Amino acid sequence: MRRGLTQRTVLVGILIGAVVIAEFAVLFLAFASLRAEERQDNQAVRVLATSNALEESVLNMSTGLRIYLISGRPDQLAAYQAALAEYPQQVRELDHFTAGSSELHAQVASIGDAIAGYVRRWTTPIIRLSRSNLTRARLVFASNAAKQPVVGIRNQFATLDRRQQELSRLRR
Repeated sequence: MRRGLTQRTVLVGILIGAVVIAEFAVLFLAFASLRAEERQDNQAVRVLATSNALEESVLNMSTGLRIYLISGRPDQLAAYQAALAEYPQQVRELDHFTAGSSELHAQVASIGDAIAGYVRRWTTPIIRLSRSNLTRARLVFASNAAKQPVVGIRNQFATLDRRQQELSRLRR
């Protein structure tokens, strides 16, 4: 009889130990899952924050150029020049943050190309023109055609941000 009680006690001890180990395993897996979700959320926040900063740079370029053309004073190009200097690094950061998603990555490449095109085809030529004919530069910049690149770029940002938010929801 004593042997049966010892065996039962050992068996209950093993059973309790197995339950405790199983509970730790479940807790470990839950913790690992939460950490992975937190990393994804942090990545989404980085993408959205960098996207917003880059969009702000585009707006600062446009606004800075507008202020310069209204005032006619070259020192008023400071906001434009600062944004012009910042945007390439912001594009690289956004490119890095979206490297895990081919869809977002392609969208960022398109945005970077659109900004470079805006600078190459609009802002730089308008500044150059303003140095010889400020009135003509003002007219060109005020045209609807000059506004379209910024509208298009902003639409691309809206698409990128919306898609990042959708992907974040799908991952949950």
